[in-house]
Amino acid sequence: MDAISASAIFPYLRSCKIETEKAVDGQVQGEIPKWLKGSLIRIGSGLLEVGPDRYNHVFDGLAMMHKFAFQDGKVTYQNRFLRSDSYTSNMKANRIVTSEFATPGVPDPCKTIFQRFFSLFNLENMTDNDLVNVILYADEAYACSETNCIWKIDPDTLDSLQKVYLNRYVPVNAAIAHSHEDTDGTVYNVGSTYGLSASYNILKFPPKENKEDNAFQNASVVCKIPSAKLLSVSYHHSFAMSENYFVFVEQPLYLYIPKMAWAHFIAGAYADAMYWDESSPTRFHVVRRSDSQLLKTTYISKAFFVFHHVNMYEEDNNLVVDMCCYEEGEVIKTLYVKALEETFSNPKNKTQPFASKVKRYVLPLCVEGDKAADQNLVSLSNTDATAHKQPDGSIYLNPEILTGSESWSAELPRINYDFNGRNYRYSYCMARNNTLQRTHLIKVDAANKTVIPWSEEGAIPSEPVFISEPDVEKPSEDSGVILASLLYRNDETKVSMLVLDAKSMKEIGRVTYKTESSVPADFHGTFIPKK
Repeated sequence: MDAISASAIFPYLRSCKIETEKAVDGQVQGEIPKWLKGSLIRIGSGLLEVGPDRYNHVFDGLAMMHKFAFQDGKVTYQNRFLRSDSYTSNMKANRIVTSEFATPGVPDPCKTIFQRFFSLFNLENMTDNDLVNVILYADEAYACSETNCIWKIDPDTLDSLQKVYLNRYVPVNAAIAHSHEDTDGTVYNVGSTYGLSASYNILKFPPKENKEDNAFQNASVVCKIPSAKLLSVSYHHSFAMSENYFVFVEQPLYLYIPKMAWAHFIAGAYADAMYWDESSPTRFHVVRRSDSQLLKTTYISKAFFVFHHVNMYEEDNNLVVDMCCYEEGEVIKTLYVKALEETFSNPKNKTQPFASKVKRYVLPLCVEGDKAADQNLVSLSNTDATAHKQPDGSIYLNPEILTGSESWSAELPRINYDFNGRNYRYSYCMARNNTLQRTHLIKVDAANKTVIPWSEEGAIPSEPVFISEPDVEKPSEDSGVILASLLYRNDETKVSMLVLDAKSMKEIGRVTYKTESSVPADFHGTFIPKK
């Protein structure tokens, strides 16, 4: 098999050459619930080649938005590239001129060495290729990645409206693309600051007081968490929030700041500044929301890597934190384009290059006094997760696996967001089960440690998004539907919108579209209800 076959199995390796700029209708199978009204906007890498150049990593491709618009049982599809400055510069030069995570851009020959040196201190020189997620700030849609630049987009037309520099409102060098929204509309996020005293800042973005207000003008830092490493910051992609606490996981995949600055100076790759410190534990930092104080208790575990948190809640003076965890940070390296082509071009390859498990860690909040080393401080009866006090006073955590089986590798988790920060039962993930050749959607029951899977031969689903069904007489946590796009191995120009019953994981309906060009896989998305 060649690289084209690899892209058939793993559609993150695809590139779209012709946009579906105007919404198109598709062929309907089954029934699309008429109560679904709004747009699911998803985003990811859309183009891996620019002229003679090729991006090195799936995190680097030029951002493409995909929109599925629901109205009266019908669904239309369209896609457009984000018109970022990175996109515009690359297209104009017909080559890669802006450095991305693992792909160096071509240095500007017009810049002197002194100009390039002083550009190190300009936070606004980072890429604005926002391909990770779509976040709502004050009900406005923004394409985001993991820099300090985000793009306001029009959810109706997919126009790129305005570039926003977050560092103009809060003291951060970068911010993540997985925020949390509180019940009052306040958005919380995490940003990092570089320098001698590197730190992680929990950020607060209150809702607008007036429609004309800027969505970021009242932003503030809730709490500053010092990095455990000198001149380094932990790579972080998400965090957890409950009613009374934030939890930030500092994992031992670090970015060495001087090396990152040097990469910026020479137009190198930021990924070269990353290192996995096997000797360091993973640290759980707990912040109390009532007074914005970082708890003095040190929670640690065996080193692991995490992209995505599932949920967190409080029970009996414990914090229950669920995540999709990897044994080590090498998963980043497995997502290089060449590595993926080698992995997926061999049909006999049974290795799991990114095998994450849905794990539960429980952090006991009452740890004062003398505790025996063999005493489990977790007071919950419904978990096998444990916590033990170490001689230095730290609390060592051991997790449990929520899928009930080691064979399921799960990622891109979503929940009924009404249960975010609350005691919950169900999550929905993309998953594999001992093979690279088939991708599933699964419903994870955290209470019973069981899984309900859905899959179809030759179809590759996206991240599943839960939508609550309105006007249900006796609603339950899983009263609603799961939305996921489907891509196909045998036809890269074919894409579907799949609707599953969230209780049974059985198909209710789907709409299938044909496009003029290949449709690449995306990362994350947001459903924006029609007002």
